Amino acid sequence: LPICPSLAAHTATAAEYQERAQDVLQAVAAGIITPRIWRRYALADVGTAHADLEQGRSQGAIILTP
Repeated sequence: LPICPSLAAHTATAAEYQERAQDVLQAVAAGIITPRIWRRYALADVGTAHADLEQGRSQGAIILTP
């Protein structure tokens, strides 16, 4: 299972993190970056979502919905 470092691993300060996070969100809004959502789960199914994540079954983001 490959480890993908988060944005925090590439920033030196909280201010730099916030600036880069804003850049990422703007790129998503502009359609430059398309998040890969693997599956959506109801919050009541959080156990199943967690198991899928732990067992390496996910192939993108897992979204929990209320």
